[in-house]
Amino acid sequence: MAVDCLGTLPETEGDLILHAPEEMPYVRAVLVAAWQADGRTIFLPDSTKAGLRIAYAIEETGVRYEKRRRKQLAREVRLVLRYDIADQDGRVIADERCALVRSDVITRAQRAAVETEAWPETQGAPPRRSRVRRMLEPVVLTAAMTVTAWLFFSLRSSGEDSS
Repeated sequence: MAVDCLGTLPETEGDLILHAPEEMPYVRAVLVAAWQADGRTIFLPDSTKAGLRIAYAIEETGVRYEKRRRKQLAREVRLVLRYDIADQDGRVIADERCALVRSDVITRAQRAAVETEAWPETQGAPPRRSRVRRMLEPVVLTAAMTVTAWLFFSLRSSGEDSS
């Protein structure tokens, strides 16, 4: 998602100097890989090289789940980045905010595979069970146990009467 925001840069030649936040280092790794695949050279902020300066900050991240069907969840992932791009002279070329939302459907079993405890921004609260299901399951279970107990004792009692 970060590549969709920052992957395509202004058509300039030269190196890139990346100012990335400490949080979510995998975002920086994905961006660097995308830019290197385009043939760009990326330097850290403490470099003495001149080049296009790119700085970004992660404003918001989140994952939200909704119950879709019996064993499926609708997942919505949100990423909001604020970034600025300045040329070698320090003149600001772009100062923008990018908000992206991606949605998909996964199974409940896949939820553990897409969430990582090391990165809390990949975790979302599980959807609550519906009120009908929460209330109906215990009622049906209690009724079934009551009918089973009644049948057990009534059939056993009627078997003793007939002999």
